[in-house]
Amino acid sequence: MMSQPSYNQLLLARTALWNGFNKARNLPEPVLREFEALKRINKKDLGYTFAAQNGVECVNFHVYDSVADAMAGFLPRSFVIKPLHGHSSYGVYLLKKRPNGSFFCKMHNKVYKTRAAVVQDYQRRLSRSKNFTMSEAVILEEYVRDSFGFDVPLDYKVYGFQGGSPIVMQRYAPMHLPKEKWAFEFYDAKGQPLGLIRERIKSNPEIILQAPKNFDALIKASDHLIQASRVSFMRVDLYAAPKRIIFGEFTPVPNAGKETYVPEFDRLLGQYWADSLETLGIDYSAYLPS
Repeated sequence: MMSQPSYNQLLLARTALWNGFNKARNLPEPVLREFEALKRINKKDLGYTFAAQNGVECVNFHVYDSVADAMAGFLPRSFVIKPLHGHSSYGVYLLKKRPNGSFFCKMHNKVYKTRAAVVQDYQRRLSRSKNFTMSEAVILEEYVRDSFGFDVPLDYKVYGFQGGSPIVMQRYAPMHLPKEKWAFEFYDAKGQPLGLIRERIKSNPEIILQAPKNFDALIKASDHLIQASRVSFMRVDLYAAPKRIIFGEFTPVPNAGKETYVPEFDRLLGQYWADSLETLGIDYSAYLPS
């Protein structure tokens, strides 16, 4: 009898399936159905649409074929430019227009003198980005004000399963800061701090994080979206604005499949995931690492 797989083992199985899905043949129907759903809502614009259709608030946004097209028209006072497809914050710009026509980016702590300068910098980053980090097509969307007033809004990454959302990772990670200056906290489903339960992760002690007042709404939004999506696991990325929860994106393969938790929580998340797979009649056993 096979022992209970850990979260890391199941994530490696999910990653192998994810990377080989387009070439896979004869996948069991439940696995195929799940991965078709995962692939669909992983696309940022389709994820926004799915979340909105299921009652979770999203930002106003528009998709453009290129950053040049996005920057050519009307621009609000504060806005975000991000890749339509991508798995990091490398190509995300949180921009504020200045009276002299320049733009200040809170994410990169940099001033761009003109629209063309923003375009040029994005294209430079695109040319240097790894596969799947950035795309030529972009989304222009409204800027979300953080409930604690952080210049770069805190990310809330909720680990969602059919049986609930047991862990939330809170992150402050402006790209202009080195990673050792980023700040993290982890919470259980009731908003109680868990400490740094991921392996090889540190947090800037100068930045104090705490659960937002609308933490319960984070859990409720994640649980609702996971139930609606009918997938066994999804990290649901959300923002906590002063009086509302805003959908960010779906992340089917966190940290490109390289994410590990300390043993206690590796087992806990693994149990939630295994139970979720059983609920949906999905079997990952053939794809688990040997």
